Amino acid sequence: MRVVVATEGDLELRVLRCILKQVRARNQTVQAEILKLTCQPDGPARHIARKARPLLLIAESKLAVKFILVLDRETRAELPGVIAAEIADEIRRTGDWRVQVEVVIKDRMVENWLIADLAALRRLRNRFKVSKKLQQAVEPNKADRIDALSLLKRAVIGHSYDKMDDGARISNELDILRAASNSRSLRHLLHVLECPPYELRCASPAQVAVLKKARR
Repeated sequence: MRVVVATEGDLELRVLRCILKQVRARNQTVQAEILKLTCQPDGPARHIARKARPLLLIAESKLAVKFILVLDRETRAELPGVIAAEIADEIRRTGDWRVQVEVVIKDRMVENWLIADLAALRRLRNRFKVSKKLQQAVEPNKADRIDALSLLKRAVIGHSYDKMDDGARISNELDILRAASNSRSLRHLLHVLECPPYELRCASPAQVAVLKKARR
């Protein structure tokens, strides 16, 4: 499955490269190319769609099956699904596209995905301290509900948290399945990318276990 993934922001691009490398290891049919979109992630859907149009042309020229736009929710009050649907609808109106358009909204930003894998922070023990309070804030399945950037700043050891440098350090240690167990928005991305075990659903392993138990 050939896909083109677009996002805004330099750290976001780096994190997506790490994610897609691991997706490829789990589903070797996925061939992904990442493109940078220049826009405000919380801007008007119509403006985002206009900015995305040249990238869709690239996706179609490469015979991609899916064009996946990944953006931050930031401070928007609307639910991620509502935001994603609005942007996707506007993108589809910009042309008669053959490629399947998908929009994934990070809840609320890339730091929520980074903090979702506390084992990655523990591996950077000279840089981050994972307290019990931090663990309780993130686990289980709560990484999308927190002010991740503030928590990372509090957890840092030494000089102040640096978005690019520290974000890159964490992304190098990030395990997508550990992180996905605590972030529904990351699970949704893996679902769209058809990455096992989320190719069929976005539910966490714990949620699946509860569903299976209820059916017995």
